[in-house]
Amino acid sequence: MKLLEEDYMAKRYIIKDTPICEKDLMVVPNHKVKFDFGNIVIERSREFVGETDSYVKVKKSDGTIEKIQKSGM
Repeated sequence: MKLLEEDYMAKRYIIKDTPICEKDLMVVPNHKVKFDFGNIVIERSREFVGETDSYVKVKKSDGTIEKIQKSGM
């Protein structure tokens, strides 16, 4: 089944016990960022924004920007 292969999000509020149409759903974009700190690798559901020598900027799903230090602290 195609529905079980992908993640979906509702475009609007869906009332309980009502049928769901294709136009009510959208496919969730797959934005994953992988951080490699030597022997530790972390994968998060974020969108890459930018990078400098000391930190990496990523955008969270709520729209806020998070700085992650490359030193791991």
